[in-house]
Amino acid sequence: MISYYFIKKLTITMVILMVFVTSSFGQNGQYYQGPYDPIKIHYKKPGIVSINEVIYGDGLGESGGLYSSYFWGFTSILGYSVNQNFTFGAGTGALFYNEGYLIPLFADLRYTLNYKKINPYFFADAGFLFFPENPAATTKLFMNPGIGIRYILSYKVAATASFGGFVQEGGSEGDDRDTFLTYKIGIIIKPKRGFEY
Repeated sequence: MISYYFIKKLTITMVILMVFVTSSFGQNGQYYQGPYDPIKIHYKKPGIVSINEVIYGDGLGESGGLYSSYFWGFTSILGYSVNQNFTFGAGTGALFYNEGYLIPLFADLRYTLNYKKINPYFFADAGFLFFPENPAATTKLFMNPGIGIRYILSYKVAATASFGGFVQEGGSEGDDRDTFLTYKIGIIIKPKRGFEY
């Protein structure tokens, strides 16, 4: 049985790990302009990406249900950067609601407008939410579109900040629909070969 306290400790550990990795890569990869400009390399080279984010959702409406007041948690996405504009992938994580937690399984699609050091992007996540001990009664569908800003730190790492709308529906409460305003911060990591010509 997976306890709430175990998931909470795992979330704290993931946050600390993301901060450590970001600071380590940031020190090793200094930004500069030139033939091997990390901005152009970061976006133009296709390859595998790891997107790790911390999320907070503020419930809208009556907020009277078990999973409707607020939530916070983390997600991790394994994706593929097709070109300087498109990235797609699949992710999971843990979301802690006002009186319980759910595990997301979802697809992620991102579109970047340009390839400067600081650039905006659109994202759309969609998938399922479920409670591991009783998935049949708690499974919900969700969608989470939004916009964000990506900032390149080095050849291997970029930081992100975004906000969007989050809608979930289904589970033991029937067709009830809950909506949230979400805020995310995170890091994107690409393998070394994805940043070199």
